[in-house]
Amino acid sequence: MTDAQSHIVIIGAGNIGRAVEKVLSAKGVTVSFWDADASKHPSIRPLAETIPSASFVFLCVPSQAVRGALSSVVPFLRPETIVVSLSKGIEQESGKFMDEVLTDELKSIPYVLLFGPMLAGELSGGLFGAAVAASASVTARDAVVELWSGSALSVEVSDDVRGVALSGVLKNIYAVGLGMLTYLQSGHNTKGWYVSRAVAELALLISSLGGKGATAYGVSGLADLVATGFSEDSRNVQAGADLARDRICRAESEGCVSIVPLMRRLGSESVKYPLLTLLASVITDGNDPKIAFERYFHAHS
Repeated sequence: MTDAQSHIVIIGAGNIGRAVEKVLSAKGVTVSFWDADASKHPSIRPLAETIPSASFVFLCVPSQAVRGALSSVVPFLRPETIVVSLSKGIEQESGKFMDEVLTDELKSIPYVLLFGPMLAGELSGGLFGAAVAASASVTARDAVVELWSGSALSVEVSDDVRGVALSGVLKNIYAVGLGMLTYLQSGHNTKGWYVSRAVAELALLISSLGGKGATAYGVSGLADLVATGFSEDSRNVQAGADLARDRICRAESEGCVSIVPLMRRLGSESVKYPLLTLLASVITDGNDPKIAFERYFHAHS
């Protein structure tokens, strides 16, 4: 299928949805939008008009809105349409990761997780981005790679769907910690050491929850953590600064939203992950991050 023959529908007209539109439209791909808030984009059309002809459906909504969005989309999907999720997170009520939510709702319809350093502002500005297309379907992930070929987004493939799904959750949580350290003026040496510890812990978590630990060191893990955690525009970084300043998470941060269901899912196993436990103590219990980090650094240096 050529770009001119492709038609994608983007669910969610926020910053990342608009960035996807800008990059793919420049390649000649036909793009339609749908959003629960019709005021977000001038060309929003009913799902019944757009989904049946879609080659790809891109999910660009907050993680807590994914299941609801899919329930509206699925009745109009063709079996060959590929669903691509840029939504990263864990459901509050069920504690399910994105791969589990997508499997619940889509059944046999192929889906791809497209995760990595894809900051919306940079993509919209024509700057380089990178992502991994993770799917159990070789055909689906190869189609996503082809869709982005020749653009500023470099896409590689993976069959570790669970590992990539977990990376998307965990990098947001650990990025909140980088926001705290930035506000505390901890310095680049400290933040570099923190990243090494965070990624090592990320690898252990992925392995224990059914993924491949090596995925933590790739595009959806380390690369995305660095891009998110060192971006001034990151909501997770802003949330970390808020928490360090006055113990309140004001930003709409996937990291803050995800920590409670993740810790609940881990249960007593959470004690094996001291950095994650530290972040939970600040985000959910209101502990002083300066004191918490000092204790952590002394205990692990």
